[in-house]
Amino acid sequence: MNKKLKINNMKCMGCVNRIKNTIDMLDNVKINNINLEEKTIDIEVKDNNVLNNVITTIKNLEFEVEVLS
Repeated sequence: MNKKLKINNMKCMGCVNRIKNTIDMLDNVKINNINLEEKTIDIEVKDNNVLNNVITTIKNLEFEVEVLS
């Protein structure tokens, strides 16, 4: 399932790389797009458990996460 996440405090390429590198280590998730200007990440996840894991992982990096779709 495809999901769009809003990362309100993603402000620079360092933030993008930190989030991307961390998500890349997770199973059953693929990053389709990261848009720094809009502060969004488009991902493909296997199920809601994987989505919740992604959200928790990003929050553990001290970013604010909101599921847009």
